[in-house]
Parts: sequence; structure tokens; C-alpha cells
Amino acid sequence: MVTSWNIFLAMIIEFAITGIMLMIFLLFLNKYLKNKSRPRLYMVYTMLAWTISGFFTAIGRAHFLIQLFLTNQLFTYNVTAYIPDSFLILTLACFALANAFYMVFIQDFFEKSKTILIVYIIFDSIGIIGFLILAAIFPFLGTSAELVFTLLWSYQAILTLFVSLYLSVSAFKNASKTSNRIFKHGSQLIGLSGILMVFINIMFVIDEFIVPGFGGAFSIFYYLGWFFVIVSAIFVYLGFILPNWLRTRWE
Repeated sequence: MVTSWNIFLAMIIEFAITGIMLMIFLLFLNKYLKNKSRPRLYMVYTMLAWTISGFFTAIGRAHFLIQLFLTNQLFTYNVTAYIPDSFLILTLACFALANAFYMVFIQDFFEKSKTILIVYIIFDSIGIIGFLILAAIFPFLGTSAELVFTLLWSYQAILTLFVSLYLSVSAFKNASKTSNRIFKHGSQLIGLSGILMVFINIMFVIDEFIVPGFGGAFSIFYYLGWFFVIVSAIFVYLGFILPNWLRTRWE
């Protein structure tokens, strides 16, 4: 069961994760400003979209708790599952936007297939537009909101899975082609970040379907999903930016 305590705990953890994501974004931004390149710029955009995604999630929880307080339900709220709202839908829209920038990064840094990139951007744009429209009309859809949200959420989960696997394959393939130990290990870390993104999907899917009906359960799988978000971001930072202390160790 989901209570106001579950929502409060989720909000605290989401704000904390958003803070960590903000720090990783600033590290990427600092590196880009010192040595500008297109791949670094795309990763700055990716991390910014991820950070905004976490921010929308946490703000949504805070807004919901305030509504419970104003309606005197803060200590009595008890439901089967947390029902998504416009904030959560905007979270998914930002996550989809991050995937788009991630895909551009992959093509610019590892692969050179404009066809794959264009096709993916088209499909991803459909999802982003769908989420934005849904966020605007969600309160007015009534019972049909469940079906629309589930379809869009499933659609984006498939696209995220594709980006994750594509990143891993591209990174590990690049690692196998270079004899430079530093760049080999860096590509391997980026590849591992893609694998962790697969686990992000898996954890959130399990949490979504762990209870019957519509909405998340705030189970351990939900928090594991956000944990994998952080670890994946750290891995891609270490593998792509290659901090001096890591370079020295590998050398």
C-alpha cells in the first residue's frame, strides 16, 4: 500500500538524487567549457535533461503532499498504488529528451549512421510530443488516462531499451578496436553505463507492475531504478571525461 509516508520518503530520495545529478551535470559543463567539443556538448544536454527529469519527479511528490495536507488527508492517505500526475508525465518527457541527446552523442562519438539517428529522433519526438500533450490534458481524461499513460510509458520504455543496448554495443565495439589502454577502459565504462540503463528500465517496469492496476508501488525496485540512474551517470562521466586521477591509474 502507498501512504503519505511512502510519498514523503520518495520525495526526499528524489531531491537527493536530483542534487547528485546536478553535480554531475556541472562537472560535464565545466569540462565542456574548458575544452569544447560536440560530444561533450551533447552529454551536457543529456545530463541537464536527466537532472530536470529528477526535479519534476520530486516537485510532483511535494505538490501531492501539499494537496493532501490542504485536504486533511496527510495522515490518512492509503491507496493501492501512486497514480501518475502531470509532473510525472513531464519527468518522462525529459527522460525521452535525454535519450535523444544521448543518441546524438552515440552517433557523434562512436557510430556514424545518420539513418539510425534520424529514425530514432523521429520515433522519440513522437513520444516527447505525446507526453507533453498528455501532461496538459491529463486531469481531463478521466478513466481513459490509464490507457493513454500506459501506452506512452511502454512506448518510451522500448526506445530507452534500444538506446541502452545501442550505447553498450557501440562502446564495447569501440573498445575492442583500440589498443590505447585509457580509451579502451573508458569505452568499457561507457558500455557498462548502457547496461545499467537497461536495469533502470527493468526496475521501473517491475515497480509499475508489482501491484494490480494503474500507478507505481514505491517498492524497493523503484529506488533501485534511481540508484542505477546515478551509477550509470557516474560511469559515463568517468568513461567519457576520463579524470586525471583515473588516467594516471590506468597509465
